[in-house]
Amino acid sequence: MKGKILRRCQFREAVNLFVRSLDKEAEEIICAILLSLLIFCLTWMIAARYLFELPAHWAEEITRFAFIWLIYTGAIIAIKRGEHFRITAQFRLLPEKIQKHQLLVADTIWLLYNILLVKYGWDLVRMYSEVTPALQIPMKYAYSIIPLSFVMFSIRLIQFNYKQFRLDKNGEK
Repeated sequence: MKGKILRRCQFREAVNLFVRSLDKEAEEIICAILLSLLIFCLTWMIAARYLFELPAHWAEEITRFAFIWLIYTGAIIAIKRGEHFRITAQFRLLPEKIQKHQLLVADTIWLLYNILLVKYGWDLVRMYSEVTPALQIPMKYAYSIIPLSFVMFSIRLIQFNYKQFRLDKNGEK
């Protein structure tokens, strides 16, 4: 009985470790895969065009979609690290105590905007029934990055603010 409980605990620890590492590095892994795919397809396009005088339309489509997905995934990483683009000059005029709360208000507005874009992005994905010219895959797969990324923006924004206020509350910052 003890062996069974021990194995169950070890399995649970392994799953928790996997989920934590996925939480820490999922976007980075996706970016690495997309960047590798982009570089491979660009290299193939150049080689096919200049060495074999053959156009590689499929590689051009994959490159375009990988680049778009790479940009959105990179933005998720920036939010997760707190390095996302934001204008904070107006907050510097306020007392330091109020600045942090104003950033939270700004992030709440951003979160509401993200929710709106998830809704409209999902509508866009459902609306499109066209296919890509070379690969003949539905365009909704290319456009699905919009609602997916804004869901992830929201999750990472909530995580970032939670960590910031937890650090502030514990006095570690």
